[in-house]
Amino acid sequence: MHANITHLLINMFVLFLFGTYLEKIIGSKKYLLIFLLSGIVGNLAYVIYAYITGDFIPSVGASGAIFGILGTLAVIAPNLRVVVFPLPIPVSIRIAVVLFALIDLILLPYSMKTGIAHITHLTGLITGIIFGLYLHKKYKHINDFI
Repeated sequence: MHANITHLLINMFVLFLFGTYLEKIIGSKKYLLIFLLSGIVGNLAYVIYAYITGDFIPSVGASGAIFGILGTLAVIAPNLRVVVFPLPIPVSIRIAVVLFALIDLILLPYSMKTGIAHITHLTGLITGIIFGLYLHKKYKHINDFI
């Protein structure tokens, strides 16, 4: 379930680009675990946040899971170069993830106005980073090929 077709297409595009890359590196089982756990943790954090703040906007989509994938990649493949729209220059995925996290942190108090579950993004990202730290030693050689 997604808010609109744009939300669905963006999630699908990002998942296709980064998800397939991460899955090739770590395998399908670990990838699925990261995807599901990041999504679940992100949405649980959203439920807690909603009760604390009273912002009861429905949370839809797989953004927490996708941010988990980005977080894992930022740790195990930090030299991966990405282009972040609208910046016309490639940056490391680490810089991109920091930019995304800063935007979500700044907009977190305005979640009800933006209609975006920023807490879901942030906790999905943190979950992915934790997975990345767990996997880092096994996959640190990936950076030699990027």
